Amino acid sequence: MVAVSRTLPEMDLHYLGHCHDAPLGVYAVPGNHEFYGQEENTLQWIAGQGIVVLRDSVVRIPGVAYILGREDHSAAGRKTLRQVWEASAYSSSERDLPLLVLDHQPLGIAEAVDFGADFQICGHTHAGQLWPVSLLVKRANDLFYGEYTRGSTRFYVTSGLGIWGPPFHIGVPRSEYVVIR
Repeated sequence: MVAVSRTLPEMDLHYLGHCHDAPLGVYAVPGNHEFYGQEENTLQWIAGQGIVVLRDSVVRIPGVAYILGREDHSAAGRKTLRQVWEASAYSSSERDLPLLVLDHQPLGIAEAVDFGADFQICGHTHAGQLWPVSLLVKRANDLFYGEYTRGSTRFYVTSGLGIWGPPFHIGVPRSEYVVIR
């Protein structure tokens, strides 16, 4: 999951433009920042780099996993996990592979557990980005940064690649790319 903003260093945009080397593909979901303006331009640019943008949709990587990508929580008309799955081409068959959910904001945790997701990757919190703001962000989010397990579902919340507000991180984990091997 990658957060893209115009404040990213040029080298980060260069990296994103060359991540098509991943043998099983590169997948992204929109975050709340895409809805602040130029959403379609940003998502078209991402897709133009060979990155599959999942918007309340599912892909199957044969022999590996299903990846269910959600619209951001702030998007009008966001569907439930069940609605996304039932609208997919895979709804009539038994789920025979692990289910990986990509959801920008670490919300709907109980929904992911109840639906039987195996693993969910989130971002959004920026790991607080600035100390002491990070203390407030941590208090406001059940899943803040790092690895968690709820029921039989594992979660990873990344600090993300982008920023909000000032263009730096102070006293919190640095920006990161998430690579699953």
